[in-house]
Amino acid sequence: MDDTVEKVLSMMSEADREYFEERASIREYCGNIKPRALAETLGILDILKANPMALLGVHVLKLKVDGEFQHFLATNETYQRISATSCEITEETDLAAVLDSVFNGMAMLGKKKILYEGKLF
Repeated sequence: MDDTVEKVLSMMSEADREYFEERASIREYCGNIKPRALAETLGILDILKANPMALLGVHVLKLKVDGEFQHFLATNETYQRISATSCEITEETDLAAVLDSVFNGMAMLGKKKILYEGKLF
């Protein structure tokens, strides 16, 4: 695997890395795209098309907290921990759309801790 592709993948979530492997393999074997490096590069582009924020290491989440949906920004690590719970969660891939539709174009970040199933996030 190309060093640049490895570096890019290291910044992505596990789900995005799995999607990359799937897309690169499909392009290489079903699409007969050679060499493998080209299929991998196109796999990275597939991820970025589906999730433009993949390289940021940040996820926009919509969580149900105390009966209401709220939006949060979370790192890859926190996203993985929250995803492992039975928390009602939706990942939003378009931060700009969330800012426009939910917050009228601008939101203020603040700290908030969430206790869910005995785990503090």
